[in-house]
Amino acid sequence: MKIGILKRLMPGIAALLLLTACTEKPNENQVTFIDKATHEVAMPMDLSTRYEALFRDVDKLSTDDATRAFFDFESVATKAQLDFVETVVLDSDIQKALAGCYGDTEMGFDIGCYHGEKKDEIQDICDHGFTFVPFNGLIYPVVNYKAFDSVTPYVSREASSYIALKAHELNDYMMGSNLSQEDLIDRLLSIETHLKAYAGGETAPTVYELYKTYLYDFIPIELRTLGTLSEDDERLKTYQFFADAHEQSVTAAIVKKYVNAIKDNGYVINASVLEVLDRFNDEIELYFTHVNT
Repeated sequence: MKIGILKRLMPGIAALLLLTACTEKPNENQVTFIDKATHEVAMPMDLSTRYEALFRDVDKLSTDDATRAFFDFESVATKAQLDFVETVVLDSDIQKALAGCYGDTEMGFDIGCYHGEKKDEIQDICDHGFTFVPFNGLIYPVVNYKAFDSVTPYVSREASSYIALKAHELNDYMMGSNLSQEDLIDRLLSIETHLKAYAGGETAPTVYELYKTYLYDFIPIELRTLGTLSEDDERLKTYQFFADAHEQSVTAAIVKKYVNAIKDNGYVINASVLEVLDRFNDEIELYFTHVNT
């Protein structure tokens, strides 16, 4: 899979496929929730009940159990997303009705404005911890990570950092392609901090993919297109300046290697230069483990 291919897929689906492959199947003994009637522990299996139980009981759980509860919910939610996509994306009438639900709310989507078909199902999707985001002309259901802000004090530091990164990603999808270079730098460096701290953690596979997506956007299409550049090209100067200013970062090492490949090839971007960029897709983890830096 080439760098950035994730950006061409619907948001969340690429992470969904990765997560369902890498995440352990929820086990009834992994998470404890407090049964309101019996005050005994129980494991709710359906998505809606999991979501409600997580928010209701998270402050009663140990950090390990709260963390497991969140990741188990995410695993089940991302699998359910495929069904939600089938309901929402393939119906042009629902798409049109959803498009009218963007106002001045914090999330940009207001379910109260929805007056299309299958209203109960659309409401149910939101009640499962999802929201809707526009992407490439369509509107998709994605896990609403911003809703989990109140959970972060009770889960592990890794999970809390992960939720923050995914909430930023959600905001960025709302902004579409309007992210500035400064925003992209902020995202990349934030993800670096997470990966350096939790390179072997449960969230690493998903966050590596997230990093690749932002990296692809950070390097503009003009520097990923066959052609010849001037030695004084301002874009090359900008990326060289970034690499010098953040010389200890993984992103700087990657950008510097690519810029040097362009220079070493006489400022001609050809197949061999683009291959250097493509290889980053497979080498990212090596940079974070200091094998390739």
